[in-house]
Amino acid sequence: MGRKGGTLALIGSVTATQLSRAAAWGNKNKNAGDAVYYSNSVNEWSQASHIAMEVLGCSWADTDYSEDVGCLADESGDGTQYWYQMANCKRAQVAYSVYASSSGKTSCGSSDYVGTYVTQYGLPEFSYMLATYDGNANLYTDDLPMCEQGDNGLYLATGCGTDGSFTIDSFSDSYCLAREGYYGSLDSINKAMKNLKSCYTIHDSSSGYSFDYSLAGALIQESNTCSAQDDSICPDNNRVSMASSGKNFVASKAHGLANINV
Repeated sequence: MGRKGGTLALIGSVTATQLSRAAAWGNKNKNAGDAVYYSNSVNEWSQASHIAMEVLGCSWADTDYSEDVGCLADESGDGTQYWYQMANCKRAQVAYSVYASSSGKTSCGSSDYVGTYVTQYGLPEFSYMLATYDGNANLYTDDLPMCEQGDNGLYLATGCGTDGSFTIDSFSDSYCLAREGYYGSLDSINKAMKNLKSCYTIHDSSSGYSFDYSLAGALIQESNTCSAQDDSICPDNNRVSMASSGKNFVASKAHGLANINV
């Protein structure tokens, strides 16, 4: 339940076009002058020999999954009705920071930090990618409610606790846009997430697989960037500036490629 049919079943090449959406901070609602760009593009650090992530927690963020997670349909009869609700549907997503190194295994220190991202398709899709690309089936999400009617006329969906944990929350509307409050805990999922918060490997070139065929490639393809402007669980832009200033990641660590984002 909750997995996009077929979209990740075929592990294909992550093209530069698909990755370009993950190359800049912010979202389409921000002023262009507020955008902060990674100077180390995905195309550069994807060449690293070892890439790891640290899960930060739950972020209530935009979904690109629409009706499959209980949102309004992708389009209405006249092409304009309910456009706002369709374009602003949010669901509980997974926020994570990425670290990369081409000089041995990264320990997820600040010098290896390359960006923070948030999934677009929710916790079930994140779980599916872990199981498919990494064989990690510890996040059991099949029974999570996808905006389903519960008690007292309210609707239930996965939500985010104030501490970044995943919860079940109640909503007053059938599209789960108007949150009413906390309904229940997800202890087993939050417990399994702890292992992903401590420098969890998502790509290792010694495995013989390229970035495109790794968990790292799958996650980045299905994620957007995230900063404190989007959610307080993500780092502020000062960290991005510190991570991207100074040396070029690939030129210094993978020898010779030019920095393509300024």
